[in-house]
Amino acid sequence: MRTTQRIIAAAILVFFYSATFSQRLHVSPSEQMAHEKSMLKNTPFVFEGNVTQQGCYLTKKGELLTWSVINITKIFRGDSRIKLGSIKVITDQGGNVGNRWDSPPSEGGVIISKGITYIIMGISADSSKLINNMVVTDNSLVLMVPECIQFTDPKIQKKNLKDFPAAQWGRTSFKTLDELYAYLKENGGLTVQEKAGQ
Repeated sequence: MRTTQRIIAAAILVFFYSATFSQRLHVSPSEQMAHEKSMLKNTPFVFEGNVTQQGCYLTKKGELLTWSVINITKIFRGDSRIKLGSIKVITDQGGNVGNRWDSPPSEGGVIISKGITYIIMGISADSSKLINNMVVTDNSLVLMVPECIQFTDPKIQKKNLKDFPAAQWGRTSFKTLDELYAYLKENGGLTVQEKAGQ
C-alpha cells in the first residue's frame, strides 16, 4: 500500500513539475536569456550542492513549505555567512504535512529533489518562513530558492544517454558541465570561490 501511495505522489509531483516548467516556455528566448543573466548577476548566494534531506512543514502563517538540506561542494557567490558544508534551503513546491496536501504554485516555482545536484541561486529567508525546530546544519543561514540549475540525475548519466544534457535551467540546457561553468562565467561573472577538497 505504501509503495502505491509513493508512486501516486511521485506521479503527481512529475505532473505539476511539468506544468510549472511549461509555463516558463511561454517567454521568448531573449526574455529567458535576460532573466538568466539578471539572476546570475544579482542573486546574493550562488552555490553547487547535492540535496541530502527533505521535509515539509507549516509556517506560523499556515504556509506549507519544503525544507531541504544541501551539501555545498562549490561556492560561486556569497559572503562570510556561507561556507562549504550543509545548508538549509526553503522552496514552495507543494507536499504534505499530516492530512494536508498542497500542489506546487501554478505560476511557477522551484522544485528540488533529494539525491540530485543543483546550482542554487538563493536569497536570505524571511523570518516568517522559519520555524524553531528546523534541522541543524553547518551553515546557520537559511535561504529561499527563487531559481536553480538542475544536474542530470546520476541514474540517467549511468545509462550513458548521449542526448541527455548534463544540466538544465528552464529551456537552457548544457551538454557538459564545462559548458555550464563557462555559461556562469560569461553571463554572471561567476567562478568558483571555494571548492570542497581544496
